[in-house]
Amino acid sequence: MNLGSLPGWRASAVGCLGAALALISPSMVQAQSGWALEFAPVVQASHWREFDAQGARLLREEGVLRGAQLKLQTHWAGVQWSVAAQGVSGLRHYDGQDNAGAAAQTDVQVGSRQWSLAGLYRWSTGFLMGVEAQGRHLKRQLLDVPGGASGYTERWHGDMVWWRLGYAMPMGAGVAQLTGAWAPWARSALDLDMPGYAPTRLRPVQDRAVQVQAGWLSGPGASGLPGWQWGISSVVEQRCFDRSEAVPLKRLGRLVGVVRQPQTEEFGISVSLQLQHHW
Repeated sequence: MNLGSLPGWRASAVGCLGAALALISPSMVQAQSGWALEFAPVVQASHWREFDAQGARLLREEGVLRGAQLKLQTHWAGVQWSVAAQGVSGLRHYDGQDNAGAAAQTDVQVGSRQWSLAGLYRWSTGFLMGVEAQGRHLKRQLLDVPGGASGYTERWHGDMVWWRLGYAMPMGAGVAQLTGAWAPWARSALDLDMPGYAPTRLRPVQDRAVQVQAGWLSGPGASGLPGWQWGISSVVEQRCFDRSEAVPLKRLGRLVGVVRQPQTEEFGISVSLQLQHHW
């Protein structure tokens, strides 16, 4: 959001959740084959950009978010099913403009909660195909600019479905895996809370989202036996949003202008260390 237009028309975006689709045929049906519980600390390099209608950059944010992920997974009907929850938080440095159009800098407090339901099928050749339903709540709180604009809070809610393709192969004492994903469907909503103004809801439209995951798991992941395993995983993700429709902005019940979501780009690189127990 451009701090120079607090009374007018900015906000920011992110979105996810959907419905998982079954990758099952009668020939795949088989008995459940054990469970695994995973805990993974997560570190994410997070980047945020917003652009005006001509493509000029309005602001950028950069920072490091930290948190953890918890995942439960099992195999059924030839598919690896998983349910996961992740939370990360931290500060991003804001580089934008103040109300007079001059350069302004501050910090943004970011907190993200994400959950997913996924199915992934692996052929004997090592090729992978899957689908993932994902949802996320994101709180983005800009702090006051000294001698300038007041801070404000954005709360993002979103749903998304990912289609995933990839390949897995034995490597050393474990299994290496590389997948790519894109989102054919998504929706999102932004609740904007600016001091002195009525709460406002925007609905930014996601233009595209792509993701690449790479990882390696040791131990029972390769042998299929109960016990412990460890691994490392990295995710590179980009989400882009078009400008939203303008909605009324009110103060003390009176219309004072409109607010809209500018074109937005979110980019992140996450690294996690995984510890799994199979039984």
